[in-house]
Amino acid sequence: MSTEPACPLCGAIEPVRVRAFGVDRLTGLWQQNYGIDVEPCLGSFDTFTLWRCGPCGLRFFDPCPTCDGGIYAELARFPWYYGGDRWEHGLLLNEVGKGEKVLEVGCGCGDLLAKISDRGAHACGLEISTAAVEAGTRLGREIASVSVAQKAEQTPGAFDVVCAIHVLEHVARPGELLADCVKLVRKGGTLVLAMPNAESYMKYQEDPLDIPPHHVTRWTGKSVRKMAAMLGLRINTIEYEPLADGSVMECVVAWADGARGSWRERLLSGEKAVWRVQRLVRATGLRRLLRGKGMYCSLRV
Repeated sequence: MSTEPACPLCGAIEPVRVRAFGVDRLTGLWQQNYGIDVEPCLGSFDTFTLWRCGPCGLRFFDPCPTCDGGIYAELARFPWYYGGDRWEHGLLLNEVGKGEKVLEVGCGCGDLLAKISDRGAHACGLEISTAAVEAGTRLGREIASVSVAQKAEQTPGAFDVVCAIHVLEHVARPGELLADCVKLVRKGGTLVLAMPNAESYMKYQEDPLDIPPHHVTRWTGKSVRKMAAMLGLRINTIEYEPLADGSVMECVVAWADGARGSWRERLLSGEKAVWRVQRLVRATGLRRLLRGKGMYCSLRV
């Protein structure tokens, strides 16, 4: 019997091992960057392996423990975690018409719900964090703490647009969540997904938010196209976030980390080299050709 894990999206057992994180490394990154103890979420496992599915391209961790409500409550202490404008918000708002019914899965405190309502649409959301639900409710936003599966059973086909902005990468069984999201959308309606692009420069970073128990899957354009075909969805668009000027240095540092052990290391070795490259990226306009971290997908149901 194979000991290799099945893909949580397509079910295939054809994974390629990418890398592994020991539990000490993983918990250390969380403590160092955010002062959060994630060990209670990790169970008794000592190694967490990142795999890439051969057929669909999804990258996933196995084992894949996910955050409990307490971790999200601690992350909510950082103003940037739930709040602020996202690149994807503008694209989504362009797809929402006046009077349409919109459901946001994983809506946090409901900042995006407020923007959607300002467009004349009826917006409501689902959220698992009790703290976020309470904060959003105090602001007059319509947020429920029921699961997507429960909502799909209660109100199938009830929405013109269902969106999940940076949600899928947190979910251990994304295929099940996506199927429930599709059930909630009327025929001819739109499912909008946004997630980090695993082919961006972030693949060279060791960001604790991109590993268990926070992110447990990683997505690419290929995996989104495969997912759409599996669910019988038509792709309206897949768009990639442009690299913001404020992210150029972060990008170049990530390139330098990724260049270690290769011929590119000589070009990016040392602080002075990194500064020269980031100045070159800005001065030549190369930044406009580079991608940031985000990926936006609009799918017709």
